[in-house]
Amino acid sequence: MNAFSKPLADAIKRARGKLGLTQEQVAELANTDPSNIMKMENIGRNANPELATLYPVIRALSIDPQEIFYPELKTEDPNCRTLQQLVCKCSDAEAEALIPIIHELLFFMRSTKKADITE
Repeated sequence: MNAFSKPLADAIKRARGKLGLTQEQVAELANTDPSNIMKMENIGRNANPELATLYPVIRALSIDPQEIFYPELKTEDPNCRTLQQLVCKCSDAEAEALIPIIHELLFFMRSTKKADITE
């Protein structure tokens, strides 16, 4: 099984369920065969769809590609997702340099916020 198979299956099932669509309806929207949707959802050994099949399915269901490619980013907040993705792309040296800066920035932001509340 590919590393993306489960996140892909989960994202398709979740989006399809939210929209109240059957596999056949998704296939029709994506102009593909219903068996392709079934394979993607069931994580079978044939769950390695071609981009020409996957792309219209993702678009038809309005799936955020990060759900598939960055499943470890479990937050619904897009700002947190963006921050997590940026951090994941840092080199070790960049991360090391950013950690104290982020700590200080958060300390300042949080102390300013507390001061605003007490005034």
